[in-house]
Amino acid sequence: MNKLTIVTALFLTLLCTTAYAADKSKLEWGKMPGVARYDVEVRNTMTGTIKRYTTTEDHIWADIGFGFYEMRVTAFNKAGKEMTATRWIPLTIMKTYQPEVNKLLVKPNGSNIVQGDNYYQQTKVSISKNGSPLNVRMTGGQYPKEVTFAAPLQKNTKYSLLVENPGDYRAKRIAHVFNDSSTMLFNNEDEYTRYFSDFFAQASINYQILMNSYWKDVYEAGLNSGTICVGYHFFSWFGATLQTDFSRYITTNTAGGDLDITNNYITLQPGIFFSYKNKDYIPYIFGSAGVSYSWLDVKTPINNIEKSSTDLVYSGGAGCKYFVYKSIFTDLSLSYSSVRLEGKTMDSMSIRLGFGSYFKIRLFH
Repeated sequence: MNKLTIVTALFLTLLCTTAYAADKSKLEWGKMPGVARYDVEVRNTMTGTIKRYTTTEDHIWADIGFGFYEMRVTAFNKAGKEMTATRWIPLTIMKTYQPEVNKLLVKPNGSNIVQGDNYYQQTKVSISKNGSPLNVRMTGGQYPKEVTFAAPLQKNTKYSLLVENPGDYRAKRIAHVFNDSSTMLFNNEDEYTRYFSDFFAQASINYQILMNSYWKDVYEAGLNSGTICVGYHFFSWFGATLQTDFSRYITTNTAGGDLDITNNYITLQPGIFFSYKNKDYIPYIFGSAGVSYSWLDVKTPINNIEKSSTDLVYSGGAGCKYFVYKSIFTDLSLSYSSVRLEGKTMDSMSIRLGFGSYFKIRLFH
């Protein structure tokens, strides 16, 4: 005679679901061929109260709360004849929660630790690489904050990490193991892709404030300039940029209103930056030096005067990129620049607001 087995005999999970008016417990057992129905009895070991259920499935949802119970399942065929029955199986009904996954630690001996919260003895960890599951052996943990497992994790490799609690509570992460065995966890593919994308391009509009009293008396500033910048991360903390600035100045002090003076200049500046590359934001500092090309256009009632010049320009500042959608980011920065115009130094501060995107273009590795 076939024996009916309880697949969750020692531990069953209380599931809270909006599909029911009260909390329910899902009780499961191994399904048998030829069975038409199951009669299930659940007895409270403290009060002796028995609740009875009938089902054609391999599980029931029992309206029982936290506590200690015993469960017995009897199987019947289509003729209503009893086929087999289990003994009274002790049950512990307890509440489980969504696991929190905050960190993955990789140890040299092949033992690995997932740190977070809401871990139990029944918590299960699964690891896969390129869709292929790894052989994982659970080795215990410091509950509820840590769970340990043994699995061969390679350096400089991407893995899919799944942590499961009874009750179908799951937490998925993407884990990357670096060459020094340190790790970083990502919530989804978008976070992973933008972190490992090295090339970026952005454009910004700048609000400029002139610092020299001479230029304050001559030109109006404000929203009169813009910047286009491309950059590349050689490392997560260091990279290079190439930016160009466009500015246009109009005179504020003319001789009796008869002069119309416009000064336009464009710069080309290679530079470097230092950053802290995070999956959500990237603070950075930068510096650059290059050349500027300016052309002066003076209109008078008699004739027009045009003059151009090439000079050096320096700039530096700090800012932060914040990802708003996939690899698209917004950038807010404060910069200082110094440029020669008409033989005089013009110093200015600019508040820059820009938008850009990262691209996965690996040039050196």
